[in-house]
Amino acid sequence: MTDNALQSQSAERVVLGALLLNSEIYFKINDLLKPDNFYYERNRIIYQNISELMNIRGKCDMIILTNYLRQKNLLEAVGGAAYITDLSDGVCSTENIEYHSLIIIEKYRQRKYLELSQLLKDRATTEEDVFDTEDIISRFLAEINDGLTSHETVNATTILPDIITSVNSISGGNKVLGFDTGYQAINEVTGGWQDTDLIVIAARPGIGKTSFVLNMIANTTTNKGKLIYSLEMSREQLVKRLIAIKKEIALSKLMRYGLNSREMELFNEALTDIERIKVFINDKGGININKLCLDIKRHVAVNNIGIVFIDYLQLITTEKQQSRDREIGVITGKLKETAKDCKVPIIALSQMHRGIETRALKKPTLSDLRESGNIEQDADIVMFLYNGIEADEDDGFFIPEKTSGDDERSVVWEIAKHRNGALASGTFKFIGKYVKFI
Repeated sequence: MTDNALQSQSAERVVLGALLLNSEIYFKINDLLKPDNFYYERNRIIYQNISELMNIRGKCDMIILTNYLRQKNLLEAVGGAAYITDLSDGVCSTENIEYHSLIIIEKYRQRKYLELSQLLKDRATTEEDVFDTEDIISRFLAEINDGLTSHETVNATTILPDIITSVNSISGGNKVLGFDTGYQAINEVTGGWQDTDLIVIAARPGIGKTSFVLNMIANTTTNKGKLIYSLEMSREQLVKRLIAIKKEIALSKLMRYGLNSREMELFNEALTDIERIKVFINDKGGININKLCLDIKRHVAVNNIGIVFIDYLQLITTEKQQSRDREIGVITGKLKETAKDCKVPIIALSQMHRGIETRALKKPTLSDLRESGNIEQDADIVMFLYNGIEADEDDGFFIPEKTSGDDERSVVWEIAKHRNGALASGTFKFIGKYVKFI
């Protein structure tokens, strides 16, 4: 590929000249076009300084730019006042600035892809870690796509057809427009887990966070794929739990003791059910957030994924070593972006602080989330699971609710944050031997 194919001097000159003739059109392209997109250094410097002037003064023309560059000792570096005059004189119309901006971006992307191909070639012929290479690709794609997201400003009228469809569906009796949770009470509050939402489900160890996720998968009526990232439990353990839930086979028998003839029949039926459910499982521990988000996007595109589950939030890693609170902020922020980009709900399980166990009142609050600030900020829904409780009116304490049988207990679900709806709570019965919530 020749250098001429990797740049367009004419497009760069047209864009800069148009901005000098009518600086107001800068706001048509400023989110799209970045200084680094320019091939020629002097054009890159000029666009950078036009951007600075527009952000500082709100206006720019040939004279203002020339004086600004002179003050910064950059005028000669761009070819002097004569070059700036030539830019303005070479433009007849400013109407096609977006078109010429896209040409500049196209050439920039071609150059970056050529750069990436050489890097991948070099790494492929060495003993570099392949997962590090995938991480490089992820960061590279994020860099070149900066400013080219699908969340551009749109006229509100373009959204109306989708809103009409949604309202008509609800009015017609369909209350579950999102991903069916498998539980009517939760569906009534949420309408199902909604596309683009980040849902955080938090509980202390031993309550049954993972089992609850598997119960939702087992109970749902949707035909779309379900993607699970299990950073702690193996895929075999997850599937055995799904079988126990679907057919009420004691998990201990699946794990250790073996099945009788009737249970074996149920086991074979469950295998067919699991094929129908369309579950995809990734049980690689310690996954990096960038790799995770890239993998989610790939599966959504390839496997028609309708929902993503992550078990659990605090086991995801980041590239930069920083305070864990900030790391969690990066993680939840990227998960929310990915949910919006992929138009699927992402459910992330989360731990809670141990301090809750030392309190007399064990009902959790949002501040009990580990690294809670960023989780609370980014999540559209925060839901708690905790052991059933009842008030002791004499002492003012909360104590565990008694249930019938040693293997059964009451578990409360509570929606403590709901960006687009009401707060609510209810109670499950958890049957331990089947790891089943009903």
